[in-house]
Amino acid sequence: MELDKDIKQRLNDYIGKALKVKTTIHWWDLYPIRSVKIKPELQVKIVRSTIKKAGSQEKVAKIINVKQATISKWLLLQRDIFVCNLINLCNFVGCPFNKVERNIVKISGLKYPNLPFNLTSPEAIKIRAAFLSDGHVPRKITAAPHYKSNTMKAHRDLILRCKKIFGSFKIRTKYIKDDHVFVTKFPSVIGDTLALSGVVRGNKSLINPYIPADIILGDRETKKSYLQQVFDDEGGVGIERRSGGKIILARNCVIDKINGLKENWVQDKKLKQVLLEKSKRKINNLIYGESLLLNSLGIVTNLYVMKNFWVSKVGTISAQWALEIFTKKDLENFRKTVGFTLNDKREKLERLISNLRYSFHNNEGIEFAKTKIFEIEKNNSFKFSDLAKMFKKEKRCISLTSHYIKKLENEKFIKKVKQGIYQLTE
Repeated sequence: MELDKDIKQRLNDYIGKALKVKTTIHWWDLYPIRSVKIKPELQVKIVRSTIKKAGSQEKVAKIINVKQATISKWLLLQRDIFVCNLINLCNFVGCPFNKVERNIVKISGLKYPNLPFNLTSPEAIKIRAAFLSDGHVPRKITAAPHYKSNTMKAHRDLILRCKKIFGSFKIRTKYIKDDHVFVTKFPSVIGDTLALSGVVRGNKSLINPYIPADIILGDRETKKSYLQQVFDDEGGVGIERRSGGKIILARNCVIDKINGLKENWVQDKKLKQVLLEKSKRKINNLIYGESLLLNSLGIVTNLYVMKNFWVSKVGTISAQWALEIFTKKDLENFRKTVGFTLNDKREKLERLISNLRYSFHNNEGIEFAKTKIFEIEKNNSFKFSDLAKMFKKEKRCISLTSHYIKKLENEKFIKKVKQGIYQLTE
């Protein structure tokens, strides 16, 4: 499919800002103080060769910068070796890193790791997407990455994928009653690989990261895998009596930090207007990238900032950006190209599509809107809500009302009198 020039340009601009990442992770790329357990015979051989070349344990201790007791424990197989120390030992005796990689049996809680970790497969892309959505990789290196979701299937799928990509590990999923959500914690070494592959450590709303460049530049299957996981985690299907319904994806973005906010700050119209203007100037980079990915797959989206805000305990104010897919053609394209894996969302999407008619072709929409305006106008004026009812009556998506109102305003066919009231100009 040939991309529209505008979409192509916006994708190129986004890629220029996106993080360049590592997608093949070796043991020597990991955090320096992760413990590595290698096969006994190789560990003893490396340590003995180091002692022989240096002349004594005391000299090895100075070269590697460890205690002599630590070297003795390595020889007796009583202690695993840190990544940083193993690198120094291998460099000193000339032991190939790849040879060590083939003999690793455990890394910091990860048994029989599937080294090197390949993070470009569809399963790995979904893992990265999950931790850019409902997952979290802590800023503290030693803390465990975790995943939150109220759907147990999402946890089971993610655990199976992680074991396939990374190796065997012990895991337990807990239910947090107060938050009505399940939480699964993963080995911290998985956090290292995720961070190297473009999943930021810390608060995503505050950092406002980009989708990793390899995903943006990926093939159709890569884009599908990423988007499918994101919409399973963060997306939803709304079936509404008034508007017909839509698929919606929402993400937060920190826009300001204000100390000493009054309890009734939400009633301050001037402050809310200032925050709304700031929101429009600071888009959530993940949802913008996701909109571009969908556009590159031929799915039209509507991206906008919502008018509600959240205040954290430390005083940061977050705005919410939303992405909508609402025409029958685009909903069907989404179902075919991306789709949901969760049954409840998939069933809702089927019901939504069956309730809608296809969008207008060419100028049919404009002509339909004009015809209905002449039917509902009184003294050359009409209400937005009355025109929306006409779209709804024809089983058209009500969100199209705004689209055609803007077009008619640009054509000078109508003008806005006040909120929700329009007037014919002819």
